[in-house]
Amino acid sequence: MFIKYKPYILFLIFIAVGIVAIWIVSVGYYPIASINGNLISARTFWRTYEAGSQYVKNIATVSMEENEPINISVIQIKQSVLTQIVENVIIKDAVEKELGDDLKNMLQEKIDILEKDSDLQDATKKIYGLNFSDFREMILAPLARQEILIGRLFLKNQTINDWMKEMKTNAKVKIFSSQFYWDGNEVRVESDD
Repeated sequence: MFIKYKPYILFLIFIAVGIVAIWIVSVGYYPIASINGNLISARTFWRTYEAGSQYVKNIATVSMEENEPINISVIQIKQSVLTQIVENVIIKDAVEKELGDDLKNMLQEKIDILEKDSDLQDATKKIYGLNFSDFREMILAPLARQEILIGRLFLKNQTINDWMKEMKTNAKVKIFSSQFYWDGNEVRVESDD
């Protein structure tokens, strides 16, 4: 009985897999980078890129008012966003490794103070185009982790710049794009030569 319907069942399975694949791509759940084994989704990149673009747009508006125009291309913003994502993942891994379960409480303490500031919440929307929960996840948490790391490194008589340089050099970073590559220090744009 099953053999009679096997081609139809296989056809339906292929259709279902195709629909799921289309959905995954359309919502951005496919990886665009791997940083020390941590996969970064296109969705994460695009959300961060949109916030970065909004920030740059606001800075450009202010600089135009002050007659100091700035020109930052879309490619430069993407490059900067990818580099920042790599640095954030490296810092997150290091802080999680060092602090373990204590990290969650430390982050909460640092961020709780800011959550009560209504001016910050309004500014978040205006400057980055983000609601506060996204701002917390994408900007505040990475900054708080970096601050914690800086304190830990200070106790070890190290600077964040020296530490980051070494960590980025040793990081296993793969960018799944023909447009960009990791040079051991930052994301670079592939030349068209």
